[in-house]
Amino acid sequence: DLNADGGATEAFAVGASFAGFLVFVTFIAMTAGEFSGGTFRALLLRYPKRLRLLVGKLTGLLVLSAAAVAVAEVLTVGVSLAMAPGQDVDTSQWFSWDGATAALEHFGTAYLGVVGWAIFGATLGIAFRSIPVALGVGFAWAGPFENIVVDSWESGYRYFPGQVLGSLIRGGTAELGFARAVVTAAIYTAVAATIATFLTARRDVTS
Repeated sequence: DLNADGGATEAFAVGASFAGFLVFVTFIAMTAGEFSGGTFRALLLRYPKRLRLLVGKLTGLLVLSAAAVAVAEVLTVGVSLAMAPGQDVDTSQWFSWDGATAALEHFGTAYLGVVGWAIFGATLGIAFRSIPVALGVGFAWAGPFENIVVDSWESGYRYFPGQVLGSLIRGGTAELGFARAVVTAAIYTAVAATIATFLTARRDVTS
């Protein structure tokens, strides 16, 4: 795999799932903190259109996330180039047209997964409005619960949100193909986004 066209970003593709979980935690903390700290309420005093404010803030954060994912991929390529000679890895195919295409595909799948994790994290932050509570629920579900259950129930790889996003970031797995991962993740993300917008529009902002 490392000698192939996509070898330059293979390490990035493998490690991107961890980056997705970091984004999940970050969006939980930032969103819940805005409510618990009164920042969101203060912003509404200047700009009372809640949904536009929420969408604008999340869009800006997602743009920054895209930049962070791109930088991570570039740095990974640099590390891979430095390590390749010592591991007898042929890098001649890495900078071909197919190699560039593979790098873009790895970026695309990783970023789609990151967007899913970000929306889930923001939804938990909006729902609980408390960083400790939202982080506790997020960690418990995406960490121990999902990973313990799938050890005895393999169908969980196709239905649990965290497992679906993990398969999406890796470009599909043996348990869940890429096409189905995209469709399932899109449905889950749409549901989460709907819940987030509904709660933002309907609940009082009292902090």
